[in-house]
Amino acid sequence: MILLTILWCLCVLAKFSSENETIVFSRGEAGYYCIRIPSLLTTFRGTLLAFGEARMFNCHDDTQIDIVFKRSLDNGMTWSNLQIMYRGNASGENFNWVGNFAPIQLKTNQRILVPFCKNNLILMQVYSDDDGLTFSQPQIIFNVTKPNWKWVALGPPSGLALQSNRILIPGDYSTVENIRAGSFSVGFVMLNDFDGQVDKWYLGGEYRLDDYFPNEGQAVELLPRANSIFINARSYSTKRIGAYSDDGGITFKRVVLLNTLIQPLHGCEGSTIYDSKSNQLFYSGLAETSIIRTNLSLHISTDNGESWSYIKSICLGPSGYSSLTLMHNQSIGVLYEKGSIIGVPDSLTFSIVYNQTEKNIDVSSSMNSDFNFKTFK
Repeated sequence: MILLTILWCLCVLAKFSSENETIVFSRGEAGYYCIRIPSLLTTFRGTLLAFGEARMFNCHDDTQIDIVFKRSLDNGMTWSNLQIMYRGNASGENFNWVGNFAPIQLKTNQRILVPFCKNNLILMQVYSDDDGLTFSQPQIIFNVTKPNWKWVALGPPSGLALQSNRILIPGDYSTVENIRAGSFSVGFVMLNDFDGQVDKWYLGGEYRLDDYFPNEGQAVELLPRANSIFINARSYSTKRIGAYSDDGGITFKRVVLLNTLIQPLHGCEGSTIYDSKSNQLFYSGLAETSIIRTNLSLHISTDNGESWSYIKSICLGPSGYSSLTLMHNQSIGVLYEKGSIIGVPDSLTFSIVYNQTEKNIDVSSSMNSDFNFKTFK
């Protein structure tokens, strides 16, 4: 009875929609059972690209999955029709899933790269040279995975372009077969220096922490110090993991628990971005420790990820994975799973969650009783 009451309350909250929200992908759209795993990219031209995993027969991680995307030319107010970037059964196989994408744009030639995984075993990529209007045929990424890897994933939600033009893509792998995703995993990064425009990926540093098993993560470069990397990663617990590198991801010499951030039992994906103009980090994630995924919230760090303060709740009701982006007008946009009670989101919804041109965050004022209740209840 108590569980039914909780679910009813969550359903009521899920029906609430803010005026500044736009549904980008809907459950059932284009005949898909659900669309999950949001990724949001602001291109150099100011276009917003929204990616998702379109799942055909159910909302499981290992069903037939296609990678789909939409574009927005007006800061997320309207979106194009759904387009398929890559089909899971594109080469004629009966059953495949593709996803775990981590898009990023090169600074040298504005090419948009989208690395992703096939069947959580093969790394692949596509690219766009026309601001995301069209994408290339997929290429297999070699020289990264090892023979003893039994499971591999990239991101989500996004990759990182360093000041040096190096591309860094976070990921995780496991050497144990037939495990639940996220347990017994090790964090890693794959790197691409694009020396002379040569596209060659290689395995970078790995990181782990006791029995916390780092999983999905997003990396930022802590400018103005070049090659200083911070990864905010999911763990198989109610705590998140922070991994630090001072050599552009070649090694990770410091891995810590982020004790001022929480997440649901067994973890959940979150998104982290860095604003080099204000030297502030922003993080979107679920501020709950229960098994029910709810209360997607925005947090800020002013000390390179060492500690975090609550800003606001993005969605009090059922919510899940998210992807933040810094838009050209200095607003922060988010694409997130909304209305997900048992792992089947009603939509991937876009919202502008913070406008840095209109207000500044007083971190001390956010450390009040409201913050304590919403973040640590």
